[in-house]
Amino acid sequence: RAQQSTGENNSIFQLEKRKVAINFGYHILDIDGASSCANEEAAEAVYRSFFQTLRTLYPETPVEDAEGDKTVSLSSAAQLRHPSLMQEKTCSAWSDVVGFNYKGGPKDLDTTTIVKCMQDFIVKAKSPKDSRGLSCIQVLNVESLMI
Repeated sequence: RAQQSTGENNSIFQLEKRKVAINFGYHILDIDGASSCANEEAAEAVYRSFFQTLRTLYPETPVEDAEGDKTVSLSSAAQLRHPSLMQEKTCSAWSDVVGFNYKGGPKDLDTTTIVKCMQDFIVKAKSPKDSRGLSCIQVLNVESLMI
């Protein structure tokens, strides 16, 4: 674990908080048999692949999700939208955005390499038995944001 404690709230090594926004698209193969929350499933796959990618590309740099501060924002699942503006949960999207906080990782991200590596992880994680639901997820861009 990257964070070592010497006391309850004191730490020797504190990971820096960071924020990222990831632009992605997804396609649902069979809308009738699709999951009721395809946008959230796609966002979760993108979220997991981001951490796998950082741990693979930058093994010397510890990274973890922001445990108690875990806030994942998905643009197509915005809670405060007027119901008439809500995206259907079982439709494909050319472009969606998921944003979340994390701790550690490199200060400067090589976004081109990260996007490619994330895409590779997503493709490898797709189960061959998945004949319905999400047929593909495409990572389009990764952007570091100021906290």
